Amino acid sequence: KLGQTKKYRYNISQGYELFERLNGGAVSHRLYLDEVTYTVADEKCKEDGAFLSGVNSLKEANALGALVVKAGKSLGQFWLGGKRRKECEKVKGYVEERGQPCSRENVMVWQNEVATEFLDNWWRDHPKETGTKGEDLTPRNPSSDGANNQLQDCLTYAYGTPWWADEDTNRFLDDVECTSTRGFFCTKKVEIVADIITGT
Repeated sequence: KLGQTKKYRYNISQGYELFERLNGGAVSHRLYLDEVTYTVADEKCKEDGAFLSGVNSLKEANALGALVVKAGKSLGQFWLGGKRRKECEKVKGYVEERGQPCSRENVMVWQNEVATEFLDNWWRDHPKETGTKGEDLTPRNPSSDGANNQLQDCLTYAYGTPWWADEDTNRFLDDVECTSTRGFFCTKKVEIVADIITGT
């Protein structure tokens, strides 16, 4: 009816925080501060009936940031459920041309369908560097270089301003070695348990 708003009550697991996505779906996220490898983080999420988290928007990324603050942290990098495409492992960084399998917006893939969006302006870059002739030499992410044994094929959420990063906190992704140890985010899809009608 006119003037009425439908809201939903969700079934959310203990320790998880609700996030309602723009497409009408809803997920929940939980931050774990235990510093483990990507593989261990993935296993720990699955043990809890969850997957490593993904994000569909800057708003959702900011919701993850709120969990970091709630945990008393002001800085850190945490595993997300994204991995570099196998066919891109030998590509240094990414392919400049948009729309290619190894371009900046496609080089990583969300695992287990935890998200559907991936924007190239989510990558956090290094502080600006300029060459002697004024050329832009800023190191940009993703920066993996598998051909030279510097494969960084797992995805992290960077909160605050890590030592290597520029000041643009609207960018939040970094690729790192899967064997490094980080905290991590787990996600679960949530089920609607009731419709609530508000208004007149």
